[in-house]
Amino acid sequence: HVLGAGVAALAVSAFFVWPPIPAAEITSYCPQDVQERKVPVAPIEVGTGTRISDGLLVLYTFQDSADDVSGLVPGLDLELSGGATVRGGRLRIPDDDGVAVSAEPAHRILEAATMSESFTVEAWVRPADLLQRGPARIVSTSESTDLADVNFHLGQERTCLSFRIKTGPGDVAAWLITEPVFVTAQPAWHIAVTYDRGAIDVFVDGALSDRFDVNHVPLDDAWDPMLP
Repeated sequence: HVLGAGVAALAVSAFFVWPPIPAAEITSYCPQDVQERKVPVAPIEVGTGTRISDGLLVLYTFQDSADDVSGLVPGLDLELSGGATVRGGRLRIPDDDGVAVSAEPAHRILEAATMSESFTVEAWVRPADLLQRGPARIVSTSESTDLADVNFHLGQERTCLSFRIKTGPGDVAAWLITEPVFVTAQPAWHIAVTYDRGAIDVFVDGALSDRFDVNHVPLDDAWDPMLP
């Protein structure tokens, strides 16, 4: 099952499981010696290729709106707030208050993922700021960045890619860091993360960058069905 997102806003390696990395220690994996907040600039190039459609659950291309264009009914449309805007195939989130979030819980995603114990999340991303951390959310089913409020969470930690997935009740989760990602001059990064019964593969620009194994607990026992 694929969750597709085309975003031009915001993603190789160390492996961490619960307990999560203390904030004071993450600097050794995502270095602080970033001198510029700016991402290296590169000309925009028009890509070619064919998007898969089998098993597609949600798709956001941000051409004219933040609506889900997967064709499934009802769509899991996003609502923009805090200065978030859509224009020309890009979702732009300019500051900490910006967000694009579904009005309803992501039941379709949870039901499909818990039935198959697998999913893929994909996004085209470009960071607005290399000093962002927290991690800054890219694509997630979550209420916040707290582990207890996350089913899965693809995010940015400075120049690194962060992926979190809940593997048990409460705040039991795996936290995976892939580094460095946002260091070369290019218009955007293509990120795809697959999960299959505890096996996680991270792809950056079509190449396998990391492979992890986490504790496999049935997602139906671990995930919160009410998260957007």
